[in-house]
Amino acid sequence: MFASVTAWSVALGATTALDTLLSQAWTGATDKTLLGIHLQRALLVLSLLFIPISIIWWNATSLLLCLKQDQDVAVFTGLFMRYLLIGAPAYIAFEAIKKFLQAQGK
Repeated sequence: MFASVTAWSVALGATTALDTLLSQAWTGATDKTLLGIHLQRALLVLSLLFIPISIIWWNATSLLLCLKQDQDVAVFTGLFMRYLLIGAPAYIAFEAIKKFLQAQGK
């Protein structure tokens, strides 16, 4: 739940904006290079959004302890979040690339 609230929903919300932009670039624009430009911009913005997310995840144990969570739960959650931190950039990029391909009907 902590990962979903702090990162996955943020990534999904940010990539949802690509639906409109990429669909318009694919069907309405004469310059199809706009697709790639929108994807690159989205990846840049998502990378910048990942910086505060990674800080929150890295300090999840102390954050949860400040919120009066059980110590065992906070420690294990913090450990899990640090391991999850390794794959998070790939998942966020996957969401943007998925929207890129969906806009083209692939």
